[in-house]
Amino acid sequence: QYSYDLKPGFSGPDFSPEWCSPRCESYTSLYRKGLLLENLLKLPDKRSLGVCSGYAWAARRDLLLRHTLYDACIVGGGDGAMLAGFRGNFQEIIDYLEMNPRRTEHFLEWAEPVFAEVAGNLGYSPGTVYHLWHGEIKDRNYGPRRIELERHQFDPYEDIAIASNGCWRWNSGKPELHDYLRAYFASRFEDGRS
Repeated sequence: QYSYDLKPGFSGPDFSPEWCSPRCESYTSLYRKGLLLENLLKLPDKRSLGVCSGYAWAARRDLLLRHTLYDACIVGGGDGAMLAGFRGNFQEIIDYLEMNPRRTEHFLEWAEPVFAEVAGNLGYSPGTVYHLWHGEIKDRNYGPRRIELERHQFDPYEDIAIASNGCWRWNSGKPELHDYLRAYFASRFEDGRS
């Protein structure tokens, strides 16, 4: 229900700003309580409203075997994509992630059958999640990354493929896209700037 980002060096339940980010309530708990803002997934900084959409997921094994989790949001945003799939508010996340037609098609190929089965029937477990800090939010460049994927015309059908180890690998000759992503992840300063 609630989450805190734990910063490096955290050693106990100390919720002071130098150790934790402000508390966020989960999107799903607000949804179940009927307190969810309209078009929340489209907002650029949900945390400023005290709302987080990711962290942990649980589902019946048979559901996950049939549909898997949606993992083709290669620069992030997959938590919002999965929520949109589970709830059926597809256009919110398509707009927010600025999906081009191929990305939209790929997402809907996963989302429509998932929604047909889940139909917004989501729950949450009351409690607190402690999320390990991995860099400042300002260094994550959430807006520009969406624009860059569009600029490079990212196509999940052509540009990525599952490798023998089960992870995504590049599948296309788009060195500018590959270089951008390498630089993007290096620029996030996941361990902090100092």
